[in-house]
Amino acid sequence: MTTVYNTVDLLKKEGLISELSMRNDEGKRFDPNPNPHDHLICSVCGSIVDIEIDLDHSLLLNEEQQKGFEIDEVSLNFLGVCPSCKAKGGKFDN
Repeated sequence: MTTVYNTVDLLKKEGLISELSMRNDEGKRFDPNPNPHDHLICSVCGSIVDIEIDLDHSLLLNEEQQKGFEIDEVSLNFLGVCPSCKAKGGKFDN
């Protein structure tokens, strides 16, 4: 397992994968797409879909809202229910 963790850390440092922020303690998820993009995340099954939004993310926060943070990267995650789970009657799990 050490080899796996070391390899994942190396891939993250090299910018070949990125770690996705997940809700609560749902474990770690990694994205092999190094290009800037956003995600749709199903709150029922955990599926993740890459989406590209034609939006300048740097415009999302003004200087006051940044609270002194130097922003290195911005991504949006939209949480909801995927079509498959919706068809099965899945509900959003808070």
